[in-house]
Amino acid sequence: MTKVREPRKLLGSDLAMVSRLLLSHGRRRIGWTMLLLIASAVAEGASLLLLAPLLHLAQGQAQFLPLSIPFPWAANGALTLRIGLSEALACLCAMVVTQSLLGRARSVVMSSLLGAVVNNVRLSLFDAISRTRWSYVSRQRTADLAHLMTADVDRIQSVTFSFLMLLQSLLAIVIYTAVSSLISPAMTLFAAVCGAAILLLMQPVRRLATTYGSRLTERRRQQHRIVSEFLSGMKVAKSFNAEKSYVAELSGELSSSQRDLTRFVRASATGTALLQVGNVVILAVFVFGAVKWFALPMTELVVLILVYMRVSPRFTAIQASMHELLVNAPALRAVEQMRADCLQNVEEAPAASGGLAFEDAITLDMVTYRYGSDQGGVSDVSLTAPARSVTALVGGSGAGKSTVADLVMGLIAPEAGRILIDGVALDDGNRRRWRDSVAYVPQDTFLLNDTIEANLRIARPQATQADLADALRAAGAEGLVDKLPEGILTVVGERGGRMSGGERQRIALARAILRKPRVLILDEATSSLDAENRALIMQSIRGLRDGMAVLLITHDPAMLEIADSIVTLEGGAVVETSQARLRIAERSRRNARTGSA
Repeated sequence: MTKVREPRKLLGSDLAMVSRLLLSHGRRRIGWTMLLLIASAVAEGASLLLLAPLLHLAQGQAQFLPLSIPFPWAANGALTLRIGLSEALACLCAMVVTQSLLGRARSVVMSSLLGAVVNNVRLSLFDAISRTRWSYVSRQRTADLAHLMTADVDRIQSVTFSFLMLLQSLLAIVIYTAVSSLISPAMTLFAAVCGAAILLLMQPVRRLATTYGSRLTERRRQQHRIVSEFLSGMKVAKSFNAEKSYVAELSGELSSSQRDLTRFVRASATGTALLQVGNVVILAVFVFGAVKWFALPMTELVVLILVYMRVSPRFTAIQASMHELLVNAPALRAVEQMRADCLQNVEEAPAASGGLAFEDAITLDMVTYRYGSDQGGVSDVSLTAPARSVTALVGGSGAGKSTVADLVMGLIAPEAGRILIDGVALDDGNRRRWRDSVAYVPQDTFLLNDTIEANLRIARPQATQADLADALRAAGAEGLVDKLPEGILTVVGERGGRMSGGERQRIALARAILRKPRVLILDEATSSLDAENRALIMQSIRGLRDGMAVLLITHDPAMLEIADSIVTLEGGAVVETSQARLRIAERSRRNARTGSA
């Protein structure tokens, strides 16, 4: 269960985290925002301060009011101006116009700041994930990463906006307090103490907001998982008539979220009502004390009441901003934590561009890699995949074939042993460079919802049309593309859904060949092909072996005919390596065909 933090800790360490976030992603914009917030609050306070002389003038208590302006070269060190009703009204209008213009500029700058912060956070998280080691990323739920990148980052905008609104309310209260203290310091102190007491009494509501925010983050993540898993496996779910179980699971999560929301809104609404009642009671005591105890003149009393009426909503706004911060801060913490974890597991960038030289062989020397104490992997695996040859990996499910492929690609690093490329150890310094020399075709093909050409160019964006045609031909997909109405510009659909499994695999194989790799890894990449297309692929691979090493993971006995060597794995260990096995099998098949004839 997620540990809920106390609100006071959030308003300490987490508010500091929000401040660092704003400063790191928009230092100049936050400077302008703060300047405009202060200027707007000062203009509003000055307009209120003008009300007292305006009331004096309006009541006819004086025709003019003296206004002293400090000036060192004047006789008395100040210039004295006589302000009449028209001048005072003009000043008030000027202050209100200034305040409106400052408010407009503040809104524009604040919007730009919030947009920049959200975009930078999203991009920095995406960049951190993209540079993270595969061994770390593969342990994360794809749905959780997608939720962090979208919904949680969007909630950060609410966090930063609430933080800025909190600053604005606090600045306004400071200015109003200064204005009020110029009229009556004692009444100002009374109002300030009452306001602080009300905020302190609202602590239980803020504690509930903290609890609700943590639950909201986890429940939304779980809802995203359910939807994502259902949409990804909808075909399987429908084949099992399992749609209702997904609907029921999502319904349960939504109902729980609704109960949490209702409880929070009920408590928040109660707190707001109590806050409003408290404000009215304080105002009544405030007016009574000003008249009975301090005998303030009517003009000063009216101005103080107006100041209080301006300050009271600010306390409500502070409470609301705190609620928003406490509810959405868990999303910010989750995003920052994921980014920090990714940066701790970042894969070192290559020191030079281009792939590694490969002319001789790939060698695994007593390599061990385990996914966990009771999970699969490989142990003390030694094998050699020569250049210009086809090496087949065979074995049952869980034997370690895909782990060997991941090790050869450099996606994961061995816990023990070495991987040698022409005798050079594969390590953090050259692993990414090595992947420039490798092409991979998985069993579950990945295709964009785009044209065939766009899918091919993932491997080699600068490829010419002739290069694309050659790759399609080598993969046995040229005839397939020619038959399509729009040819290579045909859109394949979401995950290639407009094409058959075999057609998707041929496009994926063509993409890998277009890369012109030194090593081609085929992980059950021909499992969906019919006999005719498999024969075409086998013929292509025979031609490719002269320019690259092919690592073939397969359960298809027919594919073993093109293998130069066969490595059998069982339980994560090599149990047999044979070059003669292929020749024996082929001789048996030839004899069987001769006998049938």
